[in-house]
Amino acid sequence: MMTYENKIEICVNAKMESFTTAFKVKPDWYINELNKLSVKFDSSTEAAEALHTYKKAVFTSECIVSLNKCD
Repeated sequence: MMTYENKIEICVNAKMESFTTAFKVKPDWYINELNKLSVKFDSSTEAAEALHTYKKAVFTSECIVSLNKCD
């Protein structure tokens, strides 16, 4: 039986082209979204890590929405 994690991985692989296109937005968009949370960072490294995590969360939620198309 396929695990939920495997299904997400398959979905991400299947949708990679469209996701890549979708994420060609300006990086400033993500920074602006993080700023809306009023989070202050001690270093650029910490900010970069948060940005990566935020993008990953957005990516995953988009994939979950499309899971029914990945069977």
